[in-house]
Amino acid sequence: MYLATLELGQAPASQIARKIQENRVTIYSALQNMITKHWILTVRKNKVVQYSAVSPKTLLKIAQEKADLISEKMPEFLALSTLFNDKPSVQFYEGLDGLKLVYEDTLNYPGTTMKAFL
Repeated sequence: MYLATLELGQAPASQIARKIQENRVTIYSALQNMITKHWILTVRKNKVVQYSAVSPKTLLKIAQEKADLISEKMPEFLALSTLFNDKPSVQFYEGLDGLKLVYEDTLNYPGTTMKAFL
């Protein structure tokens, strides 16, 4: 949809829908999403909303700003992720052989409480 809008220049939703062979009503939510992401701009001409795509260089600039922000915050993200390294593990056992393995495994942890669901 961005490429079609870029190719058309400034166009109403009906023209964009024809270009991408989609129903006009269907593309409104996608257009709104692209407007919030600053990929598409709107202008009202003669009571008709016209859509136009921002420059590809602007898209690249927006993406670079987001990448820079993530890079800047990366130490905080990594510090938070190390707090949760002790994640519980789950193992599945099936059949009689699996049940035997479960009972044998409990012998490896004397003095601890183990929880199981059968």
